[in-house]
Amino acid sequence: MKAQGVLFTSLVAGLCVAACLTSYGREPAEGPSEHSRGRYRLAFASNRTGDYEVYLVNLDGSGLKRLTRRPRSDEFPFCAPDGKTIAVQSEGVAGNAEIYLMRPDGTGLANWTDNPSDDLYPRWSSDAARIAFMSDRDGNYDIYVGYARGPGVLQVTRDASEDAFPSWRPDVIAFVSNRHGNPEICLTSDDGSFRPTRLTTNPGVDEFPFWSPDGRWLVYHAEIDGNTEICRIQPNGEGWSNVTRNSARDESPSWSPDGEWIAFASNRDGNWNVYKIRPDGTGLARLTDHPDDDVFPSWFPDGSGLVFRRRAGREGNADIWTIRADGTGERQITVHPADDGYVSWLRVPNEGD
Repeated sequence: MKAQGVLFTSLVAGLCVAACLTSYGREPAEGPSEHSRGRYRLAFASNRTGDYEVYLVNLDGSGLKRLTRRPRSDEFPFCAPDGKTIAVQSEGVAGNAEIYLMRPDGTGLANWTDNPSDDLYPRWSSDAARIAFMSDRDGNYDIYVGYARGPGVLQVTRDASEDAFPSWRPDVIAFVSNRHGNPEICLTSDDGSFRPTRLTTNPGVDEFPFWSPDGRWLVYHAEIDGNTEICRIQPNGEGWSNVTRNSARDESPSWSPDGEWIAFASNRDGNWNVYKIRPDGTGLARLTDHPDDDVFPSWFPDGSGLVFRRRAGREGNADIWTIRADGTGERQITVHPADDGYVSWLRVPNEGD
């Protein structure tokens, strides 16, 4: 894809991962709960065919299915909350980034944005009706919102700087902007009804904001004193705290569904592993212990475990693994010499949904 702007070093670092082929240190086990295994599948991207395509797999590693078969890259799947549609960041005919939509079985693939500029990082609203994304169609990156099944999009930020990485709570979108000099977390409405406001005031880089399940907090990682930390803040600017407080790099925070834990990746013990911590900074626990790099944890929807990606050395491939919330039951989900990653949870609809 074509060059993608000032903040995209972080985008590539944040969304590209790799992993290892063999288990280490723990015996394979049943893994997280039967409830999650029956109700969800994992959508992911893999370059096992030469370019990136989107696949589905069950939580025990069975049922692998390839969904896309385009001659250009299809990456970063993001599944709608109702399980009926998958948004995919894909390479357009002109080499630009486009957002495609398809059904969970891979049918109905269509270019939703259909614009010659770069359209990236799709994020669904909680009711699965709208998609927020970032686009440089107005000359620089701004945040846009559009209905998944309706024409036209609404530009909700408009600035000469770069606005990127939307994270959606009903009515409010958090995003990263360098409009104040360095990347900071800002807020805007999802309908353009109020002007964007600055939330963080850190002299370092603040990026990748994610809302807590109750919408009362944002967690993100911040550059503080030469390293990265996991921080949290309320949307009114109050309650800021450095959750991790460590001289190593702590990144990629993920809230547990009950809001009681924040999982993150850290290299504090020499290489990257997955940890969890209470939002108030207590209860730190290391969940993975592997000589390769474990990165980008994401909680199971019922909170019983996490999915993460493991890289086999500096030049190794990426695979997808799961682990229970207490650090037991580590299981390898994909086994392939290519790179597998960019995971999103696909809900399996109930009959009658």
